Amino acid sequence: MKNKIKEIWSKAKEGQAISKLSDKDVDQILNLHFKYNRAKDKMFFAMLKKFGLANKKVADIGCGYGHYLYHFSKDSYGVDISDRHVRFANGLGLKTYQKDIINDSFSDIPKAQVGWSFATIEHIDSPHIFLRKCNLLIEDNGTFILECPIRPISKYYRYLPFLKNLWNEHGDHVSFFTIETLKWSLRRSGFEPLSSFKWSIPLVNKGIPPMLTRYFPFSLFSSDAVIVSRKIPNWEYPKRSIREAKDNTHGFKFKEEVFKADD
Repeated sequence: MKNKIKEIWSKAKEGQAISKLSDKDVDQILNLHFKYNRAKDKMFFAMLKKFGLANKKVADIGCGYGHYLYHFSKDSYGVDISDRHVRFANGLGLKTYQKDIINDSFSDIPKAQVGWSFATIEHIDSPHIFLRKCNLLIEDNGTFILECPIRPISKYYRYLPFLKNLWNEHGDHVSFFTIETLKWSLRRSGFEPLSSFKWSIPLVNKGIPPMLTRYFPFSLFSSDAVIVSRKIPNWEYPKRSIREAKDNTHGFKFKEEVFKADD
């Protein structure tokens, strides 16, 4: 792993002509995102191994600076709204698309075997559109791996100093979930949830292996969830829905009869 980190840091320096970032900016990004010593980094590498993602074409949705994208197969790509993120990732030699996932078309982006979204949906103000757009990036019967914070099992955790971090009071989180609401949201967006588990960033920070925190009693202190789903081919909304699935900027359109005036 140390050699891989050295390789990335060297490429980042070489790629400054592309990223157009200062030495200070590059060093700051590398130190925060490319040391791979955070709890979520440990979970990432556990998932990378479990699902063989190093050998699969992955769409990294909300790829940031490319710190996870770098470890997927060479034909993988990232999607991110930030020009700064995309420039840095391009400087590493990664394929990235600068897109507003809610409002931009994905017609120029190829489909991937696996969709990967890690700690992104909680920042999105339109989660359903987000999931529908993720669906459009994945091959039929392909895999979607979604990770995000979830609400703790007890509201009283927030009042206990050693459990307060479970409350996920990050200032930019605008959408909030339980593992069950995530599953329902996925089903209503064209996915079939196959497996899921909860895990705990605070416990991983205490040295407990990330995959172990999914089990009782560690699961009582879960802060996040992972849900693995399958993309359903030719999926459609239920008959009573006012929407129908479309390959467009929102992943659906409203049925025409919704807007017809009553006689």
